[in-house]
Amino acid sequence: MKTCTKCGTLKAASEFYKFVRSKDGLAPWCKVCKKVSDKDYYAANSQRIIDRVMAREKAQGPTERAKKYRLAYTKEWRKRNADAVVQQIKTWRNANPDRTRAMISSRRAAKLQATPAWANKEKIAEFYFAADFLSMVTGEWHHVDHVVPLVGKANSRHIVCGLHWEGNLQVLSRTDNLRKKNLWWPDGPMT
Repeated sequence: MKTCTKCGTLKAASEFYKFVRSKDGLAPWCKVCKKVSDKDYYAANSQRIIDRVMAREKAQGPTERAKKYRLAYTKEWRKRNADAVVQQIKTWRNANPDRTRAMISSRRAAKLQATPAWANKEKIAEFYFAADFLSMVTGEWHHVDHVVPLVGKANSRHIVCGLHWEGNLQVLSRTDNLRKKNLWWPDGPMT
């Protein structure tokens, strides 16, 4: 048993956090008082804490923990706000038609460079027909996806570029294709 120095209540030892520097090995405040105190502190100093973290990140770059948190938060936010994301993309494309055309041209050029002479163009066209047909039947957009991406992720240690041929194509729903991006393929080094 121990008395909390904050609320003055006698409580069991399990009601206190461990604190190695004290004689009894327990923190002076009980868990309830500590949580209330922390909550009050963060509420009163949230802007100062945010400013300090941002200044540290600006000087040293974000920590791995911060990167993982932001990535997870962004994925979850995009999932919850799928319509807003589509609207943002449309707005950006309308505001930047030149950059949109440049991105489309770059993609077309990559596809042309990745198309081997022996590729069966009729079978490739069948994949695009199937994607359009599935989009009309199901009401959900479908894309033709490259199983092994045409352009691998630039900052990855596994930069592999696939070919634009019928054996490297699959039809995916728009959601699945956007989720996959250019980061994965079956039995590849990034799985």
